Amino acid sequence: MRIPPPLVGYLGDAASPTAVLLKHHGLHVEIRFDRTHAIGKTDAAGIADVVIESAITTIQDCEDSVAAVDAADKVGVYRNWLGLMKGTLQATFPKGGKQMVRTLNADRVFTSPSGGAVTLPGRSLLLVRNVGHHMMTDIVTYNGQLVPETFIDCAITSLIAFHDLHGDGRFRNSRAGSV
Repeated sequence: MRIPPPLVGYLGDAASPTAVLLKHHGLHVEIRFDRTHAIGKTDAAGIADVVIESAITTIQDCEDSVAAVDAADKVGVYRNWLGLMKGTLQATFPKGGKQMVRTLNADRVFTSPSGGAVTLPGRSLLLVRNVGHHMMTDIVTYNGQLVPETFIDCAITSLIAFHDLHGDGRFRNSRAGSV
């Protein structure tokens, strides 16, 4: 049995990389080197950070556990899903007297030991959990009757997911081209 080497790639110069990417049991560990960083300058090897891939999937919940109980809340849930599918979701918040902006991580491209490119996705595979059949919503009515929320969730989240398939030709979420 051949065991693959743990080194998958590196950033920077091969003789003095700024990061190395290792892989074990399908998960990645990135070791970042920076001797000018507050932590890296105190470490004998210059290690400033270790980034561990831990979640290969993430669920976005349309269920009531996220307090989406009316039409306005559901629009917020759908807006978040759209931002995830388009890769544009961001949050702005105050911290330490400054406005901070959090955005989705970009893919990172490493150089493989053989000189090729290795792309590590910046985010996990996104899954969506729609509401159960028993919930009704006023977001859409048919002949004056409330429509089951799961029908609306399924239709809207599926339509939004097409942004992943018909964008710039590169899949942001599904690596296999599925919704």
